[in-house]
Amino acid sequence: MSSIDFSRTNKLRSSSVKSLFNKQIVWLDTKEAAVHLRITANNLRVKVSRGEIQVDGKLGHSWRFRRDRLDELLESSINGGSYD
Repeated sequence: MSSIDFSRTNKLRSSSVKSLFNKQIVWLDTKEAAVHLRITANNLRVKVSRGEIQVDGKLGHSWRFRRDRLDELLESSINGGSYD
């Protein structure tokens, strides 16, 4: 019977957890997200209500958006997705 080397598994798990924590998430409020998307804040609110854009969090009553997810949205719209 062969033995399993758990030390290697733990090292891999540890490195993936570290990379997850090292990834810096940039949060944008509604106005900042609208500027990033080059639309008005009102247009952003409409797109959220239609389900076209996802709110990633809330701080009090304010919506928060992850910049990396907005970038993915922009990229998909450039590559043929319908954004407007």
